[in-house]
Amino acid sequence: MPSGCFLIAIDPQGKSSILGSYFDNDEDSIEIDNNLVLQLQMGLMDKKLFVLTKPEHHLVSYIENFTKDHKRFKLITTAVLKPSDSPDNFREGVKLVSDIFTNKPEMSPTELNSTLSDVYYDYFEIPTIALNKRELETRLAKRVKDLNKKMKFDEAKQLLEIIKKVPRKLYQANRDAERAMKAEAFDRAEREYTHAMKYAEQLQENDLAKEFFDKAKRMSSVPVLKQQRDKIVDKARNALRNDRFEEAYNLYREAATLSDKLFDSLAAEEYKLKSDVLAKFHEVHKKFHKEKDS
Repeated sequence: MPSGCFLIAIDPQGKSSILGSYFDNDEDSIEIDNNLVLQLQMGLMDKKLFVLTKPEHHLVSYIENFTKDHKRFKLITTAVLKPSDSPDNFREGVKLVSDIFTNKPEMSPTELNSTLSDVYYDYFEIPTIALNKRELETRLAKRVKDLNKKMKFDEAKQLLEIIKKVPRKLYQANRDAERAMKAEAFDRAEREYTHAMKYAEQLQENDLAKEFFDKAKRMSSVPVLKQQRDKIVDKARNALRNDRFEEAYNLYREAATLSDKLFDSLAAEEYKLKSDVLAKFHEVHKKFHKEKDS
């Protein structure tokens, strides 16, 4: 999961300023100093998208022009990732977020910061989420266009009426579900995912509806899955204490799989890493003792 995001404006004279930043947790925030801004500007001199890799984080940045007060500025939009995040998963997100801010350059500081926290959730926090606003709206617009081409004007009109109201409800239900899940309020998450599923059905977005149905169904099984995962982790630790490395790495791998089902990406990452390390250690340990015995 990424740490946060920030925006840097560059005025016509080349002077840079931080427009805003958002970090999900204060301890994950980074210092955006002149040296960092210069590194991003250098990396973006001959390309629009640049990935700056550091030991403690990755920065995925995108630069775009915008006009304000009849003057030409540049905007650098950056997602701050943890070392375990793949920059490839965020390339499209920084472009979409850049569009949001360059198309509305007159935002007040309050509106900008509020929007920045929203786009962190929508485009960065869960980059693989099934619900992508831009793609959904593009699909719906195409369906309206196709209906008009086929002279099905009444159907097109009905769809337009639905589009005016339902997508906004869908986005909100999805957001509420994700936040409830993060707070481990799984009953509420299940209800909100079910609401999102019904809105997707109204839009005839069947794949999206199925995705929300599966998530809602999974929420009801979360407490049981958590108990199973915790017992497996206890067994893995016990196996490790008793030098049963093969058993330990298999158990940690199972715990990682269950963590994925629980949408617990941090735990999944931790247990997978432990499994991989123990698997390698087991091979070395086995080889060493084989050579020692022979």
